[in-house]
Amino acid sequence: MTKSANDGRQFLLLPSSEIQFDPPPDHTDDPVFVRLVTAQLDFILSSPMFDASERNRRFLRYIVEETLANGGARIKGYSVGISVFDRETNFDPQIDPVVRIEAGRLRRSLERYYLTDGRCAPVRISVPKGGYVPLFEINPEAKTVASGVEPIGDTASHIERSMFVLPFASISGSNAGERFAAGLNEELIVEFGKHRELNIFTLPCLPTGDDHTELELLKNVTARSVLGGSIRLDTDKVRVIAHLVDHRDNRHVWSASIDRKLKRVSHADLERDIGHEIVSRLLAHRPAANRG
Repeated sequence: MTKSANDGRQFLLLPSSEIQFDPPPDHTDDPVFVRLVTAQLDFILSSPMFDASERNRRFLRYIVEETLANGGARIKGYSVGISVFDRETNFDPQIDPVVRIEAGRLRRSLERYYLTDGRCAPVRISVPKGGYVPLFEINPEAKTVASGVEPIGDTASHIERSMFVLPFASISGSNAGERFAAGLNEELIVEFGKHRELNIFTLPCLPTGDDHTELELLKNVTARSVLGGSIRLDTDKVRVIAHLVDHRDNRHVWSASIDRKLKRVSHADLERDIGHEIVSRLLAHRPAANRG
């Protein structure tokens, strides 16, 4: 299904299961999917709705990172006990049930997270019963929006006219930080939308509706570049880190660090100002021949 913006451009809404980087069987070989999973891990660990203990947070990080790095073949009760729960080398998971008990608690924490903050997350991370290797799945409740879908020319630049924008993650550990990150994400999309030559992809949480079947417009769209980042909101200042990666080889292309003081400035104004600066500095980085 398509929708029209006020300026006449068409927006295409489609289920996230139909996006181009839908993972192959060995999804750890897909750099875009790996970045989505890594970003989702950060979102989970920073969410106030993820009510896991500190050691279960280490548990989740260990099994996700080990799976992305090595396919999960080395994740066993023994290795988890040694690496996460500081057991001695004579640890016997058949005698000491700590890993099984904590895995059950971790599963329940993840289930609660995906019923609340994570309902519209692009990726679901779960730990199936009977083992400790995590499962990564595209979330069927998430949607993808492709903005300004129109033919694009060939380019040799790392910053092509098609870009995937990941939601910036709050690492502040506060509700205010989460709200600031959400506002910044919206401002980034608004700023990118001012540049009609760009095709911007993102993963907002959209209301469920009819199935969207008009996928032909996306056949020739490739999001070679992935923009992501984080925000740290303190009582008197905010720091935003943005980075651009070429997802074909996971190579870092560009980054920026932006600091602002909070005195006498509203969060909404700061979000707008920082979003504008990120987009301006990023587009200024593009070779002149590839700007229009």
